[in-house]
Amino acid sequence: MSAPESWFKNPFVDRLQTLIDDESLRSALAVTVPPLQGLGLLPADAAADVLFTHLGQIYSPNRQGIAFAKRILATGWAYAISAYPDIGTYIRRSTSARIKVCDEPITWIATGLAGVGKSSLLDKLLRLLRDPPLYQASEHCPARRLRTGLILRVSGKPTKQSITISMADALDLEYDSNAKISDATVKRIQLELYRQGCLFIVVDESQAIANGKQAGAAFVNFVAEVRKFGLPVIVVGNYSMCHGMLAQHSQNRQRMLSDPFIMLPYPANDPDYFEHWRQYKSACGEWLAIDPVADALDLNRWTGGESRAMLHLVCIAYKLRRIAQPNQSDVLVNRAALKDAYGSRAYAVFREEIELVRDQLLTGTKIRNDLECPFEVAGEALKIQTEIVNDLRRAEVHRSKLESSLTPSERASIAGGIRPAPEFLPVAHHLSPSAVSDLKPTLPKPFAASSETSVKAVGRRRPPPSSSDVNRTWGQK
Repeated sequence: MSAPESWFKNPFVDRLQTLIDDESLRSALAVTVPPLQGLGLLPADAAADVLFTHLGQIYSPNRQGIAFAKRILATGWAYAISAYPDIGTYIRRSTSARIKVCDEPITWIATGLAGVGKSSLLDKLLRLLRDPPLYQASEHCPARRLRTGLILRVSGKPTKQSITISMADALDLEYDSNAKISDATVKRIQLELYRQGCLFIVVDESQAIANGKQAGAAFVNFVAEVRKFGLPVIVVGNYSMCHGMLAQHSQNRQRMLSDPFIMLPYPANDPDYFEHWRQYKSACGEWLAIDPVADALDLNRWTGGESRAMLHLVCIAYKLRRIAQPNQSDVLVNRAALKDAYGSRAYAVFREEIELVRDQLLTGTKIRNDLECPFEVAGEALKIQTEIVNDLRRAEVHRSKLESSLTPSERASIAGGIRPAPEFLPVAHHLSPSAVSDLKPTLPKPFAASSETSVKAVGRRRPPPSSSDVNRTWGQK
């Protein structure tokens, strides 16, 4: 059975067809920036702010961002098939005084931790939808822009008036901002959405609508208001918004919360994660001295795999190095500098949340609603979450082994600040053989015996491992 030609020869989906495969989207969404020059000429605070703006322009698409964009575009494609079956239908409906809209438009939720990259993806998708092409179906219809989709940002508490005005602005419709919104105004917007080929509405930053016990009801009412325009609605917000909506009546849960899209942080072994750090290195130049592959587990531990945390960590590390070396304009930000930034007061908000989420993933401990996914994770998201948890467990196992190998004297010296805690080299299970061969061990050299270490204590140590012990592998006795 062949698909109807109208599914593909439709001017309203032409733009979607050119974008909806993985490689086209990856190429179209990516944003790179040139190396930043002259930072050392600025004061430390100014340089850090300039760096933040520069790195903030980078967008390195990952598999979740691409899957999110594809689902949005696919939702629009499905709507176009039913709303624009042929040119005749378009001409007839667009030249009428009003149009009948769908009472139950497709609605779904996209959610994830704050800073995981949801809004960044929408910014880049919006860029692809700019400069919409003109389309004139016949001499009876004026040429109109085919907008494909609208992406609206919530600011403050929305009302019916503010939502309608935002829609009119997005469609370039003239209106009296002081006039009361009437049913006629809403119907005019519905008709113009059809005329301009709008296939979906994405609403971002929805968690800004309300706080407190009544927030869930406010979210539901807001989504219901946007659904009145008859287009598919994609609502994007953090976990807290979804927790509030899940507490509402069954009919609203069924309409709005079935099959959510969950966007998770980068796993440490994700090639897209390596690429994101490579883009940072390219933009920073030689002073960002990290290996995106060999250092991936540590980098992921310090950022939680979140893109916003990555940006803040690098900028804070740079600023702290400049402050620590006031007479030196050229500083080096390496693993040690990033680790110091992770423990700094400036990064405390990120560090606290990263560690709470890490503990929850490892132990199942109950944490704040804004940090805990309200939905059962399944499909591709479950695979990604499993990768994240496995990375965390491997790191914890190897860290525990290293700590258990320390003598009581060494533990006391570390606790007292006499010597730093030792670094450890996690299992590089995610690296290629060539990458593994380039790794330099980060385990410290054996501690020299201090005055606190008695000869008797040293004498109780076990003998060094034999050659057969050293060459054993898992499962061998």
